[in-house]
Amino acid sequence: VITNFLGAFLYQHGYFNISSQPYDSTDFTTLSPHLTNEHLSLNSTANVYQVPTTRCSHFNRVFGTMRQAIYHCLEAYQKKTSSMYSMSLSLGAFSIFGFDFVLDNQLDPWLLEVNHCPCFPTDRAHPLQLHLYDGFWSDMIDSFVVPMTTSDESLIGVSDNFIRL
Repeated sequence: VITNFLGAFLYQHGYFNISSQPYDSTDFTTLSPHLTNEHLSLNSTANVYQVPTTRCSHFNRVFGTMRQAIYHCLEAYQKKTSSMYSMSLSLGAFSIFGFDFVLDNQLDPWLLEVNHCPCFPTDRAHPLQLHLYDGFWSDMIDSFVVPMTTSDESLIGVSDNFIRL
């Protein structure tokens, strides 16, 4: 989350998309192991398991490297769009970005892409709704939306789930 009144923050929870098909580096004719985005399923059956990072013991091992990559991306972005970072609560604004990484065999994360305004399903039955999205939106509203709607600086406080970048 980038704000023009508090700076940039990283929500420290996310999820892993895990392919239901094993990856084979010698076979690129079968797309199933490569298409792990839930919206790119090859048929009506999802090709991916979505697991919240809070349920993955190896997330702590990769989080620092991911955080560093995100920091460097946002640092470069700031150089190009410095107006996004001009601190002004009177004209409060924020933007949400999603960072996608892939893990290699040694669990080293590699940045794949950055999405502006990433997709957030709203279906109550979605497997991540209760474990990720509900908390994210609650923290977003309390941390960034409410401060933009009031002049009461005592209401400005960022959730512990967000890490300042």
